[in-house]
Amino acid sequence: MGRDGYRGGLNVLFTMMKRVLMGLQAARSFGAEVDTLTLSIEQKTLAEERVRAAGLQDRIRVHLMDYRDMPVEWAGRFDAFVSVEMLEVSISIAFHFLIELIRSLSHPQHVGTQHYETYFKLVDWALKDKNATAVVTATTFPEARYRTYQSEDFMRRYMWPNSALPCSMALMNTATKASKNRFSVQFVENHGAHYPRTLREWGRRLESNVTMDTMARRYPGLRDPAAFESFKRKWRYLFAYAGAGFAKGYISCHMLTFYKVCVVWRELALIVEWWVLCGVLNLGFVYRMGCPPHVTDSKRGDHSTVVHSWVFLLRFTRVFRIS
Repeated sequence: MGRDGYRGGLNVLFTMMKRVLMGLQAARSFGAEVDTLTLSIEQKTLAEERVRAAGLQDRIRVHLMDYRDMPVEWAGRFDAFVSVEMLEVSISIAFHFLIELIRSLSHPQHVGTQHYETYFKLVDWALKDKNATAVVTATTFPEARYRTYQSEDFMRRYMWPNSALPCSMALMNTATKASKNRFSVQFVENHGAHYPRTLREWGRRLESNVTMDTMARRYPGLRDPAAFESFKRKWRYLFAYAGAGFAKGYISCHMLTFYKVCVVWRELALIVEWWVLCGVLNLGFVYRMGCPPHVTDSKRGDHSTVVHSWVFLLRFTRVFRIS
């Protein structure tokens, strides 16, 4: 929250309420009014339980809603937007994990390559016109390895079917285009170096906390020792596989912070700035350097006005050009 220049008492929109603790922290520590979206009934139920336990139900609202179905009254409502792991998987394919337990907690709310522009247009639409911030995090490829089509590997076969990792430049370029230059990049952070240690810790917790008895209470099929061992081995391999990828820079994790610029005031400021500059240059050209021989004293004012007008017109059309 500190990275986005957040000021207390404002409205924040979260997507993917898997990160319910972030919403709780925003409301508890910063006094934020939080709206968060999920497509998972289980996520919504768990999030609302934790919100009630924290006594923050008057500040946090959990919506069972696709990000593309935000109500009209949300236009220009929010001061900040936070997106965590929303961009890596296509919306058209369910976000599968190994078994129904994990799938129930991770629903198909991800965006996918083909929807990046739509996503950032909606972020721009939901944020206020000025002094608004968007923070986006995603697992990423280095630019040299990024492709819109990504072939199947262990991750895409067993964990995240149809997944497609972005690269940081693709996200920044798309955000700029979708917002019509209203998004200005403030910070780009690479967190990939922290993930090998994180994945090792997850592996230790897997061995310590995940037992056949605890899993079989909800999923009787895992009472079979062979099925349970297969389940754990896939997770062990995932943590080792992903950890090696992060350690060698094969994949990474970026956090991008965008600040929404009020374009109208910015362009008016540019016009005033150049109007003053052009006036100074014209005065110097006409009165200090002298006029061309064919321009008489009586036409000095007309000559200055014509030069000034043409320079101003060129600048005006450049500022308001249609991309």
